[in-house]
Amino acid sequence: MKKLKEFFWFCAGANKEILHRCPTEQAKYMGIGGTILFTAIMAGLAGGYAFESAFGDPRLSIPFGIFWGLMIFNLDRYIVSSTGKGDGTSKITRDEWTNALPRLAMAVLLGFVIATPLELRLFEKEINMEIETLKQERRAEAREQISGNYGEVEELELKVVEYETALAAKGAARDEAYQAMIAEAEGMAGSGKPGVGKIYRQKKSQYEKQEREYLELKASTEKKVEKLEARIQNFKQSQDEEVANIDNIAGQYDGLMAKLEAFNKLTARYPAMNIAKWMISIMLILIEIAPILFKMMTERGPYDDIVERMKHITQVQEMEAISKANAETQTNIALAEAENEARLRIEMENQEEIMAMMAEAQIRLAREKIAEF
Repeated sequence: MKKLKEFFWFCAGANKEILHRCPTEQAKYMGIGGTILFTAIMAGLAGGYAFESAFGDPRLSIPFGIFWGLMIFNLDRYIVSSTGKGDGTSKITRDEWTNALPRLAMAVLLGFVIATPLELRLFEKEINMEIETLKQERRAEAREQISGNYGEVEELELKVVEYETALAAKGAARDEAYQAMIAEAEGMAGSGKPGVGKIYRQKKSQYEKQEREYLELKASTEKKVEKLEARIQNFKQSQDEEVANIDNIAGQYDGLMAKLEAFNKLTARYPAMNIAKWMISIMLILIEIAPILFKMMTERGPYDDIVERMKHITQVQEMEAISKANAETQTNIALAEAENEARLRIEMENQEEIMAMMAEAQIRLAREKIAEF
């Protein structure tokens, strides 16, 4: 229990040596540390689930979840430990809200980041059903677009129908000529006399003409239709390949973005789900900002007095050290200036002595030259 208690203190960013001297403050920082720890655990689970939804690989999602939880833990620990103690009273004043606003904003943002993957996990079944609906819609839209890109197929099919209709009309005219020829031969039409006569030969000639035209048109139509059907088959094969590719892409639309889109549509469609989503988000945000609010509402205690005294002692010591360093620096500067002045004075005296010796030597040399002259 002692190790666990000290671990919670560490999570709260508190000094355990000071807390050992303040028994009345220990429970407070245990609560703060526990809140930070459990928030980090939820963040790790949420981050792991989000990463698994995006990449579908548990071997990567577990390390990422641990990393995400540790990062949130470090951020929460810093935010709470840097909040301070406010004004030391149980009331939260306007100045305290103003000073804590950046930390509260960061905590709210972290709450939303943690809440979103958890919401996706809680409503996973409904989201998966909505994703299937979105897949079908995407497939239908893609197929409609692809069909629009292959409008030439319909034109080719219409041409085939026109050719076949013309051939059928020519065939009907041929059959009609044949029936007229047979009726004349049997005496059931035309002259009304059975047998082969002049009118029969005319009917036969008309039938043979229709037969030749029909056979010629049939041969020509078959060639044209064969070419058109070959082109239609190529177009349909390309269209089927594009549709299969679209279906494959739509089948893979089940990642994190798909879940977010489906969840957004569900919350817009069902008010109850939207309320549940906001309740979860608000709950996690309150958990996230609770340590900060708790510290601002907490009255001043012995732990705060000791920490403030230690800060003051450290600040005074540092100021003394700075003052001492400044004094030493000034002394060293003064000594250096005095040394430089002494050196300069000696150099000037030496220079004067040298100049006097040079003048004396010049005078002596001049006298010797005059005596020699």
